[in-house]
Formats: sequence, C-alpha cells, structure tokens
Amino acid sequence: DIQLEVANAKQKAQEAAARLLSVTGGAPPLSFDPKRSKSDNGAPQSGFDSYDLKPQYSAGSYGGSSKKIEIPNGRVGVLIGKGGETIKYLQLQSGAKIQVTRDMDADPNSTTRMVELMGTSDAVASAEKLINEVLAEAEAGAS
Repeated sequence: DIQLEVANAKQKAQEAAARLLSVTGGAPPLSFDPKRSKSDNGAPQSGFDSYDLKPQYSAGSYGGSSKKIEIPNGRVGVLIGKGGETIKYLQLQSGAKIQVTRDMDADPNSTTRMVELMGTSDAVASAEKLINEVLAEAEAGAS
C-alpha cells in the first residue's frame, strides 16, 4: 500500500523537522495563510516573487559556495514537505538556499533528482546534513 507508506514517510519527516526545531531552540515555523495575499503572508517584501526566478542562480548572492546532491525521486516530496514547509524550514535552519530540479526539467529516465545547495560553505554543509537527517528519518518510517 504505497499511499500508506507515503503518508507515513511524510509524517516521519514532519516529526523529524519538529524535533530539529525543538533541538535547535529554534525559530518558529514559517506561517502561511492561504486566504491572505502573497504580499501579506509574512514573507519579507523583496519586489519579486520567488516563483519568477529561474533555476540558474548566481551562487555569489548566497555566499559563494554551491554543491549538487542527488536524492531518490521517491523522496522529493518528503524533502519539500506539505506546502513547501520542510524545505523552507531546512533553508531557515541551515542558511543555505536549497533548489530542487523541477519535474519538467528533470531527466524522466533518472531515478534521482538533482538538489543544489547554495550559500556559505558552512550553510551548505549544514543543509546537506539536515537533508540527510530528514531523508533517513523518512526511510526509517517507510521500512
């Protein structure tokens, strides 16, 4: 029953993110109210929408370091999380920008998806560690 496994994996990832948040003493989770406009959703106003950006970023704007890692296609949803909550949280905690290759840009024959981590070398290392923890937690929940 794949749907049950996916639901369990998502639950485990959310629990892992909650544990990471409590361990790091952390910042409150980003709030999102779908009834409010984008400009009123608590995100800082930057004059552009993140959805307007193309996947090609200048790594310099994130502190100079960039690393590409591959994750299994079946774990992309766990990494992103419901409504993007998990990936936003991982970016907030690590200080790195995490860019997952979009479905339409990914190789349809590949079993993995490319994830680019951008930021200072410390932020990139932190993001990779957090991603591995979330994926390991999801793997443990699915088995």
